[in-house]
Amino acid sequence: MWIIRKLAKQRRRARTPEALLQRQQQREQALADVEVLEYRLGEHQQICQQQHQERMQQNRKAKPKRKQRRDVEPELVQRERVQLLLREAMAELSTSAAAPMPEQSFVIILIVLQMASSFGPRPLFPTESGAAAHSLASLASVTIVDGLLHCTQHTKQVCLECNADYSTQNFLTRQLTANRGALPPPNPQMAQAIQKLKTEGNDHFRAQCHFEAAQKYTEAINVAAQRPLWDSAQNSMEEMAVLMSNRAACLLELGHPAEAYWDTEVVTRLKRGWSKGHFRMGRALMGMGRCGQAAGEFQVGSQLDPEAKEMRAAVENAQLLV
Repeated sequence: MWIIRKLAKQRRRARTPEALLQRQQQREQALADVEVLEYRLGEHQQICQQQHQERMQQNRKAKPKRKQRRDVEPELVQRERVQLLLREAMAELSTSAAAPMPEQSFVIILIVLQMASSFGPRPLFPTESGAAAHSLASLASVTIVDGLLHCTQHTKQVCLECNADYSTQNFLTRQLTANRGALPPPNPQMAQAIQKLKTEGNDHFRAQCHFEAAQKYTEAINVAAQRPLWDSAQNSMEEMAVLMSNRAACLLELGHPAEAYWDTEVVTRLKRGWSKGHFRMGRALMGMGRCGQAAGEFQVGSQLDPEAKEMRAAVENAQLLV
């Protein structure tokens, strides 16, 4: 009963003008943080370009151009290093318990930019013939052709006249495009935390401690709701459906059929064709005195699992009470 009152109190607070104003202020603060990070990213790119140009000038002054020798890594080795950094950064981001924030994403971009700039000048990439050029309103000196940056005046990726070198940014663009389908693996720590809370809830339920079991299932639901967007949607929905179905069973035992009904409503939408979800929805409807609808849910569950004797008995009992 305590958890139901707490949830109802939180819902009432969420509708107050103070709560709405607080959420609006949080959104404005988040937008301001993103603008600051974008500004820092631009400053970092300018610093990297300036350092690269200084290194190029020092190399030109140190030795004549004909006798200059540079130990350049093979293109394949450099590409593998950047791809390895991308995989490590994405894996590190996936291990966070909460959903990724914009600040973390910008930090990863800064790390990759810093490493890529240390390679020095990158090779130029060919563009498709007839590709449209897109100018940037905020940066008139840059034009995007086939997804690559060029100087606006001469349409070059590296232009000595404009003192511009976009080879590093274009190299990263091609690398990120090539790794478009490389999603990070699921977070094992999050899966272990959810399974641990679920097991504790099952133990409490077997011991007839339904209130403690409902608390553990609620904690597991809160953790499961923080899974990143790139995780498998099918697995996430099935996991959430099982947890909410178990919590509905606890609420039924605690004598809260209305709250259990809303959990089963979500369960039947997340995991369609699951007889247990319809069975527990029928029990919740029976607890609210809606025997006709309960008989329909029991009938659907019986069709999904014809061998379930408990389902057939529930159908007969509900039909007798209609």
